[in-house]
Amino acid sequence: MKKFAVLVAVLVVLGGGAYVAFRQGWLARLGRGAAVGPANAGQPAATPSAGGGAAATGPATLPSSTGVPGGIGTAVPPEQLAAIPADLNLLSLDMGAHVENFSSQYNESTWAADRAIDGDPGKAWSSGRDATFPHEIVFSFLDHQTVLLSAVAINPHLDRYAKQTPKDVEVWVSTQSAKDGFVQVAKGTMRQESVPQRIEFAPVQARFLKLRLLSNYGGEYTSVAEVQAFEGRAPGYTSILQRIPGMAALLVAANTKPAAPDAVIPGAAAASCGPVVPTPRTELGPQSRNVLVIANNDNDYPPLNYRPDESRGRDQVDYSVYGRVKFTRVGTAETTLPLLAQNFDTVVLSQVCDIKTSLSDQFKRGLIGWVSLGHKLIIQDSDDCGSSHIPDYSFLPYKFASSNPGARGAAGDRLLFVEENMLGNGREGDPAFLDIDNWLASKNDNHNEIGDSNTITQYDPQWCGHLFGTNVLKKNGFMEAYAHYGKGLIIYDGFDNDQSSGVAYRQLVTRELAQPVNPDGLMCSAHLGDFVITTDQRLKQQLLTPARAYQYPLTLLSNQGYKGNIKLSLAVTPPDPTMTYRFEPDTIPLTEIAQATLTVQTTGQTPATAHALAVRGTDEANLSNALCLQLMERKTGAIQITSAIERPKKASKNLEIVLDVSGSMKLPLGKKTRWTTALDVLKDVVSAVPDDFNVGLRVYAHRQPARSKATCTDTELIVPIRKLDRGRIQSAVSRLQPRGETPLIYSILQAPEDLKGVGGGSVVVITDGEDTCKGDPVAAAAELKNSGVDVTLNIVGFTLKGKQVQEQLTTLAQSTGGQYYGAQSGQALARALWIATIDKIPYSILDASGKEVAKGDAGAPPEELPPGDYTVVIKAADQELRENVTVATGVDTTLKVVLKGDKFVVER
Repeated sequence: MKKFAVLVAVLVVLGGGAYVAFRQGWLARLGRGAAVGPANAGQPAATPSAGGGAAATGPATLPSSTGVPGGIGTAVPPEQLAAIPADLNLLSLDMGAHVENFSSQYNESTWAADRAIDGDPGKAWSSGRDATFPHEIVFSFLDHQTVLLSAVAINPHLDRYAKQTPKDVEVWVSTQSAKDGFVQVAKGTMRQESVPQRIEFAPVQARFLKLRLLSNYGGEYTSVAEVQAFEGRAPGYTSILQRIPGMAALLVAANTKPAAPDAVIPGAAAASCGPVVPTPRTELGPQSRNVLVIANNDNDYPPLNYRPDESRGRDQVDYSVYGRVKFTRVGTAETTLPLLAQNFDTVVLSQVCDIKTSLSDQFKRGLIGWVSLGHKLIIQDSDDCGSSHIPDYSFLPYKFASSNPGARGAAGDRLLFVEENMLGNGREGDPAFLDIDNWLASKNDNHNEIGDSNTITQYDPQWCGHLFGTNVLKKNGFMEAYAHYGKGLIIYDGFDNDQSSGVAYRQLVTRELAQPVNPDGLMCSAHLGDFVITTDQRLKQQLLTPARAYQYPLTLLSNQGYKGNIKLSLAVTPPDPTMTYRFEPDTIPLTEIAQATLTVQTTGQTPATAHALAVRGTDEANLSNALCLQLMERKTGAIQITSAIERPKKASKNLEIVLDVSGSMKLPLGKKTRWTTALDVLKDVVSAVPDDFNVGLRVYAHRQPARSKATCTDTELIVPIRKLDRGRIQSAVSRLQPRGETPLIYSILQAPEDLKGVGGGSVVVITDGEDTCKGDPVAAAAELKNSGVDVTLNIVGFTLKGKQVQEQLTTLAQSTGGQYYGAQSGQALARALWIATIDKIPYSILDASGKEVAKGDAGAPPEELPPGDYTVVIKAADQELRENVTVATGVDTTLKVVLKGDKFVVER
């Protein structure tokens, strides 16, 4: 057996009592009480390390160590270690310590043995009533590692249980097991005071620490509030902090304030904003991949249950994120600092309403330090955290509190963007498109409980607004906001997770995970304040062009009931006398929402360099906030994809297909018949319809022969308009055979009744001939208009050649906002149906290495790109079009998709 050097703490007898000496500096840092005695007279006084140190400058992932327990590992630079408190308690649940065994405890909850290492002196371990002495508790350190111990501190009891204070105590250690190999290293006598009382001894190796309580002050029970253990130092010894990958760096960050952001942040305390250079998409940081979810139940964080093969709203939500993300959920009782030091890039706090007590202060400090190193923290707390369970977020680096309605199942009537970004925006076709209108309306697989959302009531200008709304408490405020801290990002999401089945909610939480970090590309254009000034997102960053007028429609929002008169002003950085501006009006009374317009005029003498425009509002009480606009020097070129295939009205997600099954569909078309060709094309087109469409099928001329009197009313809705069921549609048409005449107009006139139940929609008619039942297209147009149902009619004339009938059907379709399309072949039919059914032409842009740098739909704003060679890949129906483009500074390239004959081509 190894010989252990033992130094017993010196006991000083005063008035028949004894107490254990401890370090006053250590107590002062802990804030747990004043000193009760001098430093140990038998040893030189120790001076704790000073705090401070440089801000963390490492990469997004925490540095790792190759050390092994007790061995020499990769060292953290001494100048960084100086920021870590000298007396770090290793014997805490936060540090991964455990209770191995005990001789007695009062119960398994409120007085359990692990209360002695939970970091909360307000809770304690207690023995059983009149349990026999000695009482023993055996502790272990993180992963049963061997540490070098030099001191133990005991906070003996809760104030009102003075007789339960342990009196004579012994400290034993073992390197073998939790039961064997123990050697006594120190002993002492506790005073009846609720302060940590320290027992020091010569550094000794230990895997297990046993505390033996030999007596108390006469109580029926014995109780201990906290036991702490402190690491010693010796030549060749590697601190446990340097053995845990990233642990030392984490603690340095937790005890070091990060450097100030490079960019000037406009807000209540800032005078202006400065020109910025936007981060190119190709240089943004990583998305979430390894996510630690702190939640007590899986249902507390809905993305835990989302899958990469989800079909609901897959045209909006990128479910592939869930094939790349690895989630690890732990309850609040399982959180430890070493857990943060693992390779997580994102932490989610979900429904942690009791965060003030359920997560220790040490863990929360570590969490914020972890964020500063270049990580992401997402906070969600609605609607479990109601008005009586509002979380305490005072640990956050910036002031923050919220208004929490709780679970009321309330819909909301207001939600709007104050900044459109990669977390969510209103640009259809953009990967971050968030369909607010349908969310508010509870349409298209959305569910509105926005009224249960939390709004931010206390804030700092470092918080940046994203989504603003009104909850059921009639509190106008921000429901989602973010803040930069060090190299990291904090996102607050106040939306009710009861909406987890809704497409918009799913898009929102998915975009939070997809949001890059370090750098994140978020411009923070709407800083939280008593009021907020914003404008259209597309106008916030524009290229500067001399001799041009820039017009900005401004929206002013009252936050949390603010009322006042706002005076608007503009400051230009750098100052430029060639630019002029005007506000209309320049002073605005604000109660909820107000509007103004800013016009900025450049001249031919205005230099084409970057300018920042600080739009500042100030009220009579000198409260202010600012909107920072950027006119940027152009150092890029642009590629824009447009389409010549336009429709007067936007496609609806309610779609009815009307299919001609008349006898003429049996005529040959190449090696097939018109009917078999139409069936093949219909199958392909239906397979391309987005999953969130409601689709129905009406057919005509399928039951009655041409000579039957009933043939001109032979039409049937064989698949009602409801959520797309491809299998049912294919099965229904496969049983049909062409038979009768062509009651085209009569069938079209059934559409309003078919679509009435879903609020209207689009109708696509496939016909190979004109109406043979004396239907009147002109009268039909008037009847559709007067039906009271919004119907958009698109007609595809399949092998239809008569000029007069084509003109009649064109007029009928256009009267409803639709179009007529001619198709003389199966391929042409497929493309005509695609145009009539789906109005998007998606594209992606690849750089010279093949990496995707941009994507969208034809008609989107130009993509500004650095000079270089790119390949544009356009998906038009069943065709893939590829164009090579060389981008030069200041040069714009437009690619236009057109239909020539039955093929799509690209024109420049």
